[in-house]
Amino acid sequence: MRERSGLLKKVRLYLITDSRLSRGRSEIEVVKRALWGGVDMVQYREKHLPDDEFKQTATELLKVTRRNDIPLVINDRVEIAAEIDADGVHLGQKDLDCRKAREMLGGDKIIGVSASNVEQATKAIEAGADYLGLGPIYQTDTKEIDYPRGINLIKEVRAQSPIPIFVIGGINLENVGAVLSAGASGVAVISAIVSADQIASTCRQFVVEIEKSGI
Repeated sequence: MRERSGLLKKVRLYLITDSRLSRGRSEIEVVKRALWGGVDMVQYREKHLPDDEFKQTATELLKVTRRNDIPLVINDRVEIAAEIDADGVHLGQKDLDCRKAREMLGGDKIIGVSASNVEQATKAIEAGADYLGLGPIYQTDTKEIDYPRGINLIKEVRAQSPIPIFVIGGINLENVGAVLSAGASGVAVISAIVSADQIASTCRQFVVEIEKSGI
């Protein structure tokens, strides 16, 4: 297994799946197209699926990402991530504690933690998270939120975070430059990619915008 911090240093464009938004295309198809377009990491996130169906698709996705030398992290379901030997997990604030996940997965797996404020970010860092999923930065229809956190949160967390920050929530081609300029290490994108007419070309456009930022 490759060293996890080395893997994350290369991540700029981070795809999070959502079959509700992928317009009838399978998760395998969406991920393949996104990888062709230049996505650096994938999170399989389908909270509504039963474990057996989730595991089956996650196993197939892992084959695809491994062939492309791209990390696959599993949202929430730490046991399944361990069983299929995924590259890591992403944990929400209501999911398993980061320290317990580390005990289950071992030291060579990536663990990301969601944070929507400085306090949550600090706790995740102290618990040993490898990266932060910070947001929602902008308004998003992907999940119910009380309010978007805005650019200033990125600046505040960047000032104290020694680990990568991937911002999420309403990220699109128009605002990707702004969040990167504010200190994000990369962007985590759902609807702007999975709902796109041309997934691969949309990802390529994201890559162009990211390269313009010079990060």
